[in-house]
Amino acid sequence: MRLLMALLGLGGVAAKCLYTPNVDGHVVVPDDVTHIVGKAFDNCVSLVSITLPNSITSIRAQAFLGCTSLLSISLPAGVTDVGEWAFKGCTSLASASLSDGLKSIGPQAFYGTALTEADVTLPASFTGTTTTNRPNWFFYNCVGYTDITLPDGLTSLGDRAFRSCGSLLSITLPKSLTTIDTLAFSGCTSLGSIDMPESVGSIGRSAFEDCDSLLSVAVPSSVTTIMDNAFFSCDSLTSASLPAGLTSIGKWAFEDCTRLAVVYVPDGCSLGERAFGNTGGGYVYGRGPPAPPPARGLGDLRDANSSDQKAAEDAAVGLAVGLSLGGCLLCCLLIACACLCYRRKRRTEAPSSSAPKAEPRTTWTW
Repeated sequence: MRLLMALLGLGGVAAKCLYTPNVDGHVVVPDDVTHIVGKAFDNCVSLVSITLPNSITSIRAQAFLGCTSLLSISLPAGVTDVGEWAFKGCTSLASASLSDGLKSIGPQAFYGTALTEADVTLPASFTGTTTTNRPNWFFYNCVGYTDITLPDGLTSLGDRAFRSCGSLLSITLPKSLTTIDTLAFSGCTSLGSIDMPESVGSIGRSAFEDCDSLLSVAVPSSVTTIMDNAFFSCDSLTSASLPAGLTSIGKWAFEDCTRLAVVYVPDGCSLGERAFGNTGGGYVYGRGPPAPPPARGLGDLRDANSSDQKAAEDAAVGLAVGLSLGGCLLCCLLIACACLCYRRKRRTEAPSSSAPKAEPRTTWTW
């Protein structure tokens, strides 16, 4: 199959492979190369494995974008940077060894791979829980995760942190988090709930856009700003609780949340264009109505005021007696009417003295 792909040009020159894979899908990069340039192996679907020389210092943006047959990658010790989308869409990538000198991983560098943290050898610079590097691994590869707990000390998620992580079911955010950035959870279609800590001050543009499974949201009291499109088109969203200190809601923030019940917006909060456009209940200013009293159980019924209960029982008995008497009177009236009609009919059918004697009747037709 790989030989056929190579003969047809799949993954070779036609697919912008910087170096054409051999019949086994393997590439050996020459020793004098220092960078894997951007899109060097863009959509090189016949690439199965690659040997990188020690001279390599960086993997540029989209270098291996869409290499769907690539199984593993081992970065030489001299590599310090992995660019944005470097291995994005490498759906067969199941093993990665990152260099000890690695300083940065670009946004969504490993997005769309089969990797989980168990499949990766992390460099020493990524092992601290309070460093900014450690969270990047989670952020830029989410396909292998359904539940994520982010480390303490993290203050910001970063733009597009978990964008389009369709398998993400839940995430635990640290109490140190102050900002949920632009498109942070956009397109997380399986995310059913989000518990935002009280430390969060703002929700970024399109932060939860198209989160189709999100049922409810309680914005913490620390939040003062909800940016444009923050919850745009959350199809399953039925309730949203906003804090009293909220000062602004951006354009289209909740637009097309068609199942969203009425939302109570704090007095003085500014609203952008169509902030609640095409929602189920719209919005009103002011505090929401008080919570209804809890439903009374059997114990509450037993403990009800005895006099009230007796009065209700007496009223029920009286109603039953009245209905019974009324029914009896109605029956008697109907019977009397029937008898009267019968007698009148008999009287009109009686023969006169001058008329011939009628034949005896054996039946009556009523």
